[in-house]
Amino acid sequence: MRNWTVLVVAAVVAVYAASLFNELLAADLLLIDITADGYDPTQGGRLTRWWLAAQTVVFGLHPFGFRLTGLLLHAINSCLLLLVARQWTSSTTAGLAAVLFAVWPSGSQAVLSLPAHGVLLGTGLLLLGLYCTQIRGHRSLLALGLVATTVLALHATVQVAALPGLMLLGQRRRNARSLPPPSLMMHLLGYGSVVVWLLARLPAWSDSGAVVDILSNPLALLPTTQRVMIGLDQGWHYAQLLVMPMRLSADYGYGVINLSTTVGTGLQAGLLLALLGFALLRFIRLAELTMLGVLWVAATLLPVSNILLTGEAAFSEAYLYLPMVGFSLSLAACLSSWSLASLSWRTTGPMVRRVVVGLLLVFMCGRTLWRCTDWQNAERLWEHTVATQPNSARAYDALGTALYVRGAFVAAEARHRRGIGIYPRFATAHYNLGLSLYAQGKWAAALAAFERTCQLQPQRAAAHLNRGATLFRQGRWMPAADAYRLAAELRPAWPVPWLNLADALRAAGDAAAAAAAIEQAKQLGAVLPFE
Repeated sequence: MRNWTVLVVAAVVAVYAASLFNELLAADLLLIDITADGYDPTQGGRLTRWWLAAQTVVFGLHPFGFRLTGLLLHAINSCLLLLVARQWTSSTTAGLAAVLFAVWPSGSQAVLSLPAHGVLLGTGLLLLGLYCTQIRGHRSLLALGLVATTVLALHATVQVAALPGLMLLGQRRRNARSLPPPSLMMHLLGYGSVVVWLLARLPAWSDSGAVVDILSNPLALLPTTQRVMIGLDQGWHYAQLLVMPMRLSADYGYGVINLSTTVGTGLQAGLLLALLGFALLRFIRLAELTMLGVLWVAATLLPVSNILLTGEAAFSEAYLYLPMVGFSLSLAACLSSWSLASLSWRTTGPMVRRVVVGLLLVFMCGRTLWRCTDWQNAERLWEHTVATQPNSARAYDALGTALYVRGAFVAAEARHRRGIGIYPRFATAHYNLGLSLYAQGKWAAALAAFERTCQLQPQRAAAHLNRGATLFRQGRWMPAADAYRLAAELRPAWPVPWLNLADALRAAGDAAAAAAAIEQAKQLGAVLPFE
């Protein structure tokens, strides 16, 4: 185990050291203090917000510290996977799974991207909880530790709802090895903490426009057959991202719902399932461990799992970080079970296996290292993306945002319109289009874009705020005040709408109401100049 641990840590350092100097996602750091836009890097949960706030205090807004933290978290998660898997299976299978997980290219966005720190934290806490369930003795303390790690992990990423299923698989594997399984109390606590947390969060998700609210679900207006095909298309696309990393750099893990799906998608998904079934039958000796990866990844890719994500967003590659645990274990089980005994050249079998595994790891290391060094700014990244993925609405919208940051507002407007043309219900693209039009002084067009955003996402406070700002520019003081009030209702702790409301009321001649709005903004923490 010591040798495997050294190998895992060395692999992480080797493939991710270059990411410490990659400035591509440094702009994420600027979003820590920006709460007006719908893209909030801390939306993963309270634990993620606290974690990022603590890092900001330590590192400021320099990206190096955040990169180093992501690298360390990934190294810790890889070592935790080694410890947990060793309790279920042999040291060879566990070590190989940990090394594969450490260098798999699909994890690079999670390590590089600031918003994915919640996924890194949640995965580590989940693995820690699994490790606690297997320790013998002190059941009450271990149960308390399991609940604590589960609740903390759920505050970082909802994907740790996979914990109960993993506990069941761990019990099956330990039973097969005649080892003591987790107690019934452990299972009940694992399931109970997840269920209670989900039930407590469902109303909040509904209010914020998650897919649990069918009115905000862009798939709700489509026929059932098309929704099924879209679900298959999403699952197939991200299965390719996970399984075939040669395609990863094409869209850097971003995508948007593709409404032009065909029957070919279903055939491709069926072929993938058939291959997985064949692998399961072929490597039956570790069938349960192989099934872990199949079921874990499949559960994450099912359309129903979008209940945990906002309506217009498809899976980002960072969301594959946790399923990579199961996939790495499955692949390691297949490689460990691989036997060439039926061939005439039996003596060369072990050498061939080592060569194949070595080539696989070298390829993965090289691919991940390359991903940590390419594209030094967002504009170049998304220009490459739209060239290779011309039907990606999110890519065009992201390119428009990069151009907007540079001050190229006309070019940004064109890219946002292109993204909307591909996916008309893409609320974020409408919002960003409004920003680019507002920057050009096109008040009427900007107002139309913000109003469309409010129709698609009525709970988006920033859209109502900017709608009010556009109305204010047009001299429509009272409609602007109404929009600011709505933004303040949607985000009660946000002082900006109250400041803008004061400006609108003052312009409308209501000085007393404007003064009251200023006082409310001060109570919320607003700092006014010249005071």
